[in-house]
Parts: sequence; C-alpha cells; structure tokens
Amino acid sequence: MASKVTEDAIRMFRNGVEVPEIASALKITVATVLTLLLRGGVKTEEFEGLWDVVAKGQEVNATTRAALVGEYKKFVPIPVIAKKFGLQPEMVWQILMEEGVPIRKYQSGRTREVVKLRRDEEIVSMYLEGVEIWEIASAVGVSLATVTNVCRKYNVPSRKVITHGKIRKTPVRKGELIHPRDILRDKFGIS
Repeated sequence: MASKVTEDAIRMFRNGVEVPEIASALKITVATVLTLLLRGGVKTEEFEGLWDVVAKGQEVNATTRAALVGEYKKFVPIPVIAKKFGLQPEMVWQILMEEGVPIRKYQSGRTREVVKLRRDEEIVSMYLEGVEIWEIASAVGVSLATVTNVCRKYNVPSRKVITHGKIRKTPVRKGELIHPRDILRDKFGIS
C-alpha cells in the first residue's frame, strides 16, 4: 500500500499539476516527487519534458554526454559521475535515459566489486610509484591498514618503511604481483 504522500503526488500529477508545484505543496524535493511517482507506477514516458525541471537549466554538449556515458559503463556510481561533471544526479539519470543506456541497479554486487578494484588499483599504482603509505591512505581516503592489506592481497613487493623510528618491511604474500587492473580487464572487460 502506497503512503499518503505518494498517493497525493500521483493524484496531483494525474490532474496535471507540475512537478515543482507538487514538491512545493508536499514540502519535498523535486527528485523525491519523481521517485515517488516512479515507485507509484507512473511510467517514465509520462515524464517527457519533466527532467528539464530537475536539470535546472544545465546544458550538456555531445562530448560531455559521451564521456558521462563512458564513465557509467565503467561502473562509476552516479553520484561520483555527477560530482565529476558538475551536474545534479538527476541530470545524469536524464542523460543516460536519453542516450538509451540500460540503467543498472545502484551499487549492485558487481558495481561494488568494480569500485573496490578501482580503489585497489589506485593504491597499488601509487605504492609502486614510491608514494608513502600515509600519503596513499590520505589521498584515497582509507586507513593505513587498508593500504597495507591491499598491497599484501595483490602480492606487491615490500619496501622498507620507517615507523616509530624503526625500519620495517611492509609484509606481503609470496608469489607474483597481481595487479587489480588485470582483474578489471579479465573479469569485467574494463580497461
């Protein structure tokens, strides 16, 4: 059973009330109105022209559209794409729908795995370039332990690290270096 707010939004939409007016009347955002309408069974075809309201007048050229679609196909999450291109997430959805890109469920298991592999790829690449562990942790937004564990997971050759005045080595498993880039390419076809 739909909530009262959802029912009110659908009723107002069916009576021809504009989405921004619905949002104002119900004291919710335009994006929330669109979400409620979709969950309430309103078809996306009925939204024709309504996405422009959400876009807030943003113009996106063909080159940017292509780059945006490319990022999405590389399993980059929509909020990250939106931030990268300086758009609202709703505008990213609109562009993807206009370009006919099949929409995936947000953060499906595969998406999470790809995002994590991309993070691991960044950590391994930075470590191999000689960047200090604490700098990697700060740049990627993870803990020192995560950097060490990722290096260990992919058999990255250890190097001397000075901690608390003592020289230590970052421990690794025995075996060849496994680069996350290779896993992305082999398992997901992403280069």
